[in-house]
Amino acid sequence: MILIFTQICAISATQRCPWSHWVELALIESGVEYKRLEVDRNSKHARYIGVNPKGKAQIPTIIYGKLGSQSNNPSVQSLPLTNATVIVEFLVNLSTTEPLLPATPKGVQRMHRFIEELTSNFIPNWNAITSLGSNPTSILPAIGALQDLLPPDGYAVGQWSIADGIAAAFLSRAIPFINDGVGPYRESEKYTRFKKYYLDLTSRENFKRTFHENVNAVVALSSKL
Repeated sequence: MILIFTQICAISATQRCPWSHWVELALIESGVEYKRLEVDRNSKHARYIGVNPKGKAQIPTIIYGKLGSQSNNPSVQSLPLTNATVIVEFLVNLSTTEPLLPATPKGVQRMHRFIEELTSNFIPNWNAITSLGSNPTSILPAIGALQDLLPPDGYAVGQWSIADGIAAAFLSRAIPFINDGVGPYRESEKYTRFKKYYLDLTSRENFKRTFHENVNAVVALSSKL
């Protein structure tokens, strides 16, 4: 899939890609105006190649600045970015609504600690389950580690931040499967705080606007192959 953001941004992304979902959440939360155009990830469509600085299926890719008369013809005044983390950090500076980062250095430190735990522990374990057939219960310590970093209430550092964007993108693909297939998670009260956090993430209106229900059907099928 491709996302084209006109006027301010152009971005290519796939519907099933959680990194792309994180970028789209950050775009909405930042108040950046955009328009969505869907094209198959493997397509050689000129419109896709045009917005991608290397002409390859790099997901996600964003073009910031003045676009040409055609969406596949960015002007020389545009800036291409192809890494989700770089894109999201860039969007932090464009935000016209609520800040996407905590207000204090301690809050920023906690935010990055949460992102690090998610990307270095939870995501690799989840990938091992879906791609390598690892025991689904192996994800439980990673869930516990994330829960330990959560405050008593609210999001990862209290107010919504980019840490919650990446958490929403990945957890929304993993937790429905885990809830169905991992009894110790579903039935235990040990993960009550984490479950409340997940509910807060997925109840947020901007999450509902950007999540595609068929994603979890694909994940569930892939995990059984």
